[in-house]
Amino acid sequence: MKRSLIVASVLALAASSVHADPPQAAPQKLLHVSFGFTKAFYADYNAWFIEKWRKQTGQTVQIEQSHGPSGTQTEAVIAGKLQPDVVTLASPEDLDQIAARTGALDKDWRSAFPQKSSPYYSAVVFLVRPGNPKGIKDWPDLASADRELVTSDPKACGGGRWNYAAAFGLGAAENAKEDYLAAFVKNTPTFYPNQGAAGEAFLKQNKGDVLITYESFALDLTAKAAAVELVVPARTVEIELPVAIARKYTEANKTTKLARAYLQALYDPEVQALFAKHHFRPRLPAAWAKAAGAFPKLELVKAERIFGARAAHAHLAEGGVLDSLAQKSGAR
Repeated sequence: MKRSLIVASVLALAASSVHADPPQAAPQKLLHVSFGFTKAFYADYNAWFIEKWRKQTGQTVQIEQSHGPSGTQTEAVIAGKLQPDVVTLASPEDLDQIAARTGALDKDWRSAFPQKSSPYYSAVVFLVRPGNPKGIKDWPDLASADRELVTSDPKACGGGRWNYAAAFGLGAAENAKEDYLAAFVKNTPTFYPNQGAAGEAFLKQNKGDVLITYESFALDLTAKAAAVELVVPARTVEIELPVAIARKYTEANKTTKLARAYLQALYDPEVQALFAKHHFRPRLPAAWAKAAGAFPKLELVKAERIFGARAAHAHLAEGGVLDSLAQKSGAR
């Protein structure tokens, strides 16, 4: 009798194991390193992508997101403190540094995706106090003696580099650039370590007369009815926001296919509309046609046309023009 019961129990267990649900595969993980102003956008995008990928493949994805100042993030990747699958930072120069110093990115990363691997972009604009009491309208106005400027550090922050490039190229005629930049730096008592810190100083600490910043950040604040006014210069610099696969790590993690799909989907029409919702300019013509009315009309200039690699090195290298001007003015 006992033997019969044992045999029956074994058969029942065997039968239940046949019909048990198969074990679920562990979710694929993706580490995404980005900069601070993209945090809200990527929170929405990640949720969209995870669901889309699950429907397409049946696979579950976990996206680990790292946000911080672009320069800080760049140095962390170079030092090996962060080993991302994908990077989406504040300037192409940051990605070039990672590619050159670590080999984590392909040197031709710009050719991996459309629009030089820049699926969205922004522009350099100004935020001023209500009523614009200093009458700031354009780049030349920033050199007047009674202006106090708030900007991030061009040597440490991608946003600061865009701001400085615009000031260099658009602030004065060629024969007056030296005097203009001297006044620009003199009017900047502090170069903040990143754009977020500069924004906090202007908004919460009431520092300065004008904040030089991203259009996306400025539009977000004005949409929330913050006590600031947006000023759009006559001409300004296009902020190119690049993306890249960190192939050195995706090959080790076996996530290259997933990483490529994650970045390629940034060009999906739904995601391009999501960029516009978060006040970034979408690249796809159809998406831009629908979103253009929500953005100010700008005459955009490519930074490399007015502040090329040679000028950037001369001004931003240690002991360069910016350091000399800052030392004379007491800034930094």
